[in-house]
Amino acid sequence: MCKIVHICADFDTRVFNSISEKSLMPISVVHSTPKWIIVDARRVSHKSLLAYLARALRRANSGDYIELLVRLEEVQSVLDWCSKIQSEFISVETTKDNYKLFLIRL
Repeated sequence: MCKIVHICADFDTRVFNSISEKSLMPISVVHSTPKWIIVDARRVSHKSLLAYLARALRRANSGDYIELLVRLEEVQSVLDWCSKIQSEFISVETTKDNYKLFLIRL
C-alpha cells in the first residue's frame, strides 16, 4: 500500500490511527507506492521542529504524504512552511489532548 517512514521525537501509534486508517485506502488508489512520513513534534523546540520538517522534506518526493503532530503554538510555523513548499493540506484536526494533526500531500 504505502511505505511508512517515522521521523519523530517520541512516536505513539495511537495518536496517528485516527487519520491514518481513514486515509490509507484513497492513498493506495491514487499512488502506487507513496511514502507516508510521520513527524511527531509534540515535545520538541521550535528549532527542532524546523529541523524535523527539513528532514521530512529531504526524504519525501512529490505525491508523498506527511502526517505532522505539533503543539498549538507551532501551527503558524507549519502553515508558513507548507506555503513555502507549495504543499496541499488534506486535513487538519485537533487531537483530544489539544495538539494539531496535519495531513499534507507534497
